[in-house]
Amino acid sequence: EDLAEKNDQLEGLSAKLAKYLSRQVYDSIFEGRTEVRVESYRKKLTVFFSDIQGFTELTDRMEAEPLSQLLNSYLSDMSHIALEYGGTVD
Repeated sequence: EDLAEKNDQLEGLSAKLAKYLSRQVYDSIFEGRTEVRVESYRKKLTVFFSDIQGFTELTDRMEAEPLSQLLNSYLSDMSHIALEYGGTVD
């Protein structure tokens, strides 16, 4: 197999892996910042859940497009905060 075929295979594998890894993990592996090892270990972590107060009632009153914009804005803000503190958004 020539180099072009190997590159195509690697790109295909990379695209498949991207579906199952967070962006931060994917980037750290493919930029060479993380050695890939299969192992298990305990880790302390925090899982964050949030709720928009009155969201169910809000969905009854708002049209789909402005509701989507509101939700996207909220999730974008929350994601930026998590990433700023080294979190992983998945």
